[in-house]
Amino acid sequence: MSSEIKDDLLNLQKNLMVGDTSLSSRHFAEECERNMSKVDRFSSCDLELLNALTEDQFSSAIIPSEEGTKGTKALKTSGDGNCLYNSASVLIQGDESANLVLRLLTAVELYLNPEYYADHPKIADGRSLRLSDETIFTLLLSDGAQKEFEKQGFRVDTVQPQAVVTCIEKKYGTLLNVMALATVLNRPLLSLYPKFDKSAGICPLMSGIINPRGMEQEKDESGSVVFRLLWTRDGNFDNRRPANFL
Repeated sequence: MSSEIKDDLLNLQKNLMVGDTSLSSRHFAEECERNMSKVDRFSSCDLELLNALTEDQFSSAIIPSEEGTKGTKALKTSGDGNCLYNSASVLIQGDESANLVLRLLTAVELYLNPEYYADHPKIADGRSLRLSDETIFTLLLSDGAQKEFEKQGFRVDTVQPQAVVTCIEKKYGTLLNVMALATVLNRPLLSLYPKFDKSAGICPLMSGIINPRGMEQEKDESGSVVFRLLWTRDGNFDNRRPANFL
């Protein structure tokens, strides 16, 4: 399964890098999505198993004091560039083995729905920063996608370069990836961004509930578990990576 997913990631990346937005490329992305939907996935892992996993004590110490976080702990995940998907994988099955599936589906979700992610509801949360929507949008992107946005100036056209980066194994995720991952997992994600001197200004954008696409106006009466993702650092203060905790 792992080698097949790597092939799918590579093929999708190649199509997108040459600007292939043709019907055949879209069909390929949709086929990837259908194939992955056949995998038995995306429930939440057993709480007892998660409690037995290794705690990341540094990350636990910087968990923001927000509603629903009291008594929680951060779980150790591999800070190898796949950390966002490693974290989500641990939450759904107790280990990191689903990280490539989640990466592929996140790339496909971005590619198939660029209009939605170019005007994601979370952008409104950043307006308290008194920045333009365009400036806020750059904070959601990888470095490569930011450069494309500077050249093109169109948010919808920039989501595709972000999908390209997402196809590359061990490339760190951004808030735009977290937004798409919420839809892939089909459950709300609580993004927790630690408050320290250099980050305080962007906390309203980086923190808070991110709902799956299509759920924004719906009241969730299913009692589904909200997954929590903590933005933390691995090794030094300049290296931020998402990690999950309970």
